[in-house]
Amino acid sequence: MNTKARIHIRKLLHSFILLGMFCSGLSVSPVVHAQTVSATFKLSITSVFVVDVLTMDSAGVNPSQGIAQYLPSGDLQAASVKTDFYSGDPIQLLIEVNNQFGTPRQAAFELIVLDSDGNAMHAFEAHSTPVIPPGVSYWALSTQIPPNTPSGDYTFSGNVTFGENLTSDSAGFHINESLNQIYLPMIRRQ
Repeated sequence: MNTKARIHIRKLLHSFILLGMFCSGLSVSPVVHAQTVSATFKLSITSVFVVDVLTMDSAGVNPSQGIAQYLPSGDLQAASVKTDFYSGDPIQLLIEVNNQFGTPRQAAFELIVLDSDGNAMHAFEAHSTPVIPPGVSYWALSTQIPPNTPSGDYTFSGNVTFGENLTSDSAGFHINESLNQIYLPMIRRQ
């Protein structure tokens, strides 16, 4: 390999050192053919990121008081996914996260709900920095929709920050006015 080819490969490798700070599994395979040099780069990015967010019925789940709590995947049931609520209903804001590292990593979570005008609904906010196990995991904020919440469309955003990288996803849901149920006594006619 001539000097010019070596310098070219060093420049390429140096360029990828910075990229390698954000990645794992970076490998370079230089190939020399007469007067040309080519290199094959294999790059795999490893991170912690948001996969999906959704709203669920949280009947029977204790409120998590502003902290995103770990939810075992066995507790997650597709039948409980819900997008239509009434004020006063229990609700669970769920964020699905993927930790591609082989070890637990800490990441910052932010769960926010915005009304149709883009205003934050503080009753639905959660900020926490849990340790994320390897693979896919589920984190939820279980709370109750305040009884005086106006009817309308709302947007739930789940944000995860790992290092300098922010990933996010959002899902819409609807809140209806509370049903005021009145029970009348039944009178039996004879």
